[in-house]
Amino acid sequence: MIQLSTVVLAATLLAAPSAFAKGKDKDKGGCKWQYGKAKVGVCLDMPGSKPHFYVNVPPPAAAALVKFAGASYPGSYFPDGDGDGYGTGTELACPAPGHAPVGGDCSDADASVNPGAAEICGNGFDENCAGGADEGCSPPCPCFTTASIAAARANFLGEGWDTTSDYCDDHTVYGDGYSYDWVRLEWSGSMADGSGAELDRFYGVDFVDGGTGTYCERYEFSLNLGSPSDEDYQKVNLSADEHDSCLAVLLDAAAAADIACSETTYP
Repeated sequence: MIQLSTVVLAATLLAAPSAFAKGKDKDKGGCKWQYGKAKVGVCLDMPGSKPHFYVNVPPPAAAALVKFAGASYPGSYFPDGDGDGYGTGTELACPAPGHAPVGGDCSDADASVNPGAAEICGNGFDENCAGGADEGCSPPCPCFTTASIAAARANFLGEGWDTTSDYCDDHTVYGDGYSYDWVRLEWSGSMADGSGAELDRFYGVDFVDGGTGTYCERYEFSLNLGSPSDEDYQKVNLSADEHDSCLAVLLDAAAAADIACSETTYP
């Protein structure tokens, strides 16, 4: 490709030798050829330390170089220190090693941070270089997380119950003068001899249009013969965004525990 580029360019020069003037163009990072006022820039392969150089040629010659010699039209190429396909800093017109065609990288030493990365909610860091941490993220659920529910599930199963049952309900009902939107996830276990029992419940609900409120709930009850029963209840009022987060946590936790949720939706 380098040899063919040289041949095509040489043929162009010989065809109109008085029309070209050679000069330096430091902003373009290479040689510049001028052809009157009709100039089109292309990038050509160049042997040695510089893999490309920029050249201005008449439009027909530029088209020929692109079609037959592997040339390309110039663009913007930014230093890409972490190799994630996004760069920053002083741009070049032609491709070069260690450069990327997209700029805007706000942390060019970390490949997990760039304008194309997904924002991770809750860590206080700007992964997608949008100018702020956790933008577009809903506030966390104040009652429970997927990790805390998984831990409670593991503790429950570790008790070795003779009988267990699981329950999950995803319930959304809208009508004239009422609205209910909730997810309830719970499980229970008992010993065959009646020596112990346990119930764990995680709940998020939104009552609107005359209802009683929007809140999340965490409830645990355990009974062991020979010792007092243990009951733990937590209820926290929620904003609409927190409610959405709590329901998402409950559905994710149910899926992780392989507990199927029944769905009730109306209308």
